Amino acid sequence: LYYIVTEYYEGINLSNLIVGNYIHLEAMVNMSTQIVKGLEALHNNHSYHGDLTPNNIIVDENYNIKIFGCGVTKANKGVNIRVCGEIKYLCPHQLCVNYTDKESDYFSLGLVLFESIFKRLPFGESEKEEEMLKFIDKGIDFNKLKAINGNYKLINIIKKLLSRIDKYENAQEIILELSDVMYDK
Repeated sequence: LYYIVTEYYEGINLSNLIVGNYIHLEAMVNMSTQIVKGLEALHNNHSYHGDLTPNNIIVDENYNIKIFGCGVTKANKGVNIRVCGEIKYLCPHQLCVNYTDKESDYFSLGLVLFESIFKRLPFGESEKEEEMLKFIDKGIDFNKLKAINGNYKLINIIKKLLSRIDKYENAQEIILELSDVMYDK
């Protein structure tokens, strides 16, 4: 029997915050920066989350976050356990070859941010890995989407997080671009 023991943290998971709520730009950038710094700490310790979803991010009343579920993928030798067939937050190489790395965490972050802004997932949902890969390969038509806050710099960060070609090399690149979003405001 395996179990995880964590500290108690007062707040709600991000998936509950996303539903039906507008999250203002400052809060989005603040939470995103904290998530990136949390992922950076994991990566600096040669570990990866591998299962970043809005359900694994707890937000308090001041938009401070805690990331939960760290280490589950590592404990499973780098293989995402796909709880209840949940594959909608996995990156292409997790779906194809079950390989988890820094890139997979950034891709999942892009999915979480996309859902936070547009209130839906960019590629839809499927229970079959092959079908999910086809949805990802099809891509996203950003011209058909309208962001509530209209901040296109944040949307460009999401595009790069979800890109299969133009990718972030490290957390500092993401944090710099997030700080640029707030600087323009």
